[in-house]
Amino acid sequence: MAPETTITDIEVDPHHEGTVYLASLTSGVFYKTGEDQQWTAFNKGLIIRTAVDLALSADGSVLYLATDGGGVYRLGSGE
Repeated sequence: MAPETTITDIEVDPHHEGTVYLASLTSGVFYKTGEDQQWTAFNKGLIIRTAVDLALSADGSVLYLATDGGGVYRLGSGE
């Protein structure tokens, strides 16, 4: 993730200790676990990467992403 990236939302996963998701205005979604040293892109299947808002399902298995002009994406297995 570039240092000049604008972060629009942060979501902490209460079901997976140390896991944090970031929404970026220009680069999509990134995540980091407590064990990671750097942020990892979580953009598979995203056509629009203007990430505006994030939300986790009640059990933490699905991350929802709202984009600017591209609708809502479901990231994760839901299992």
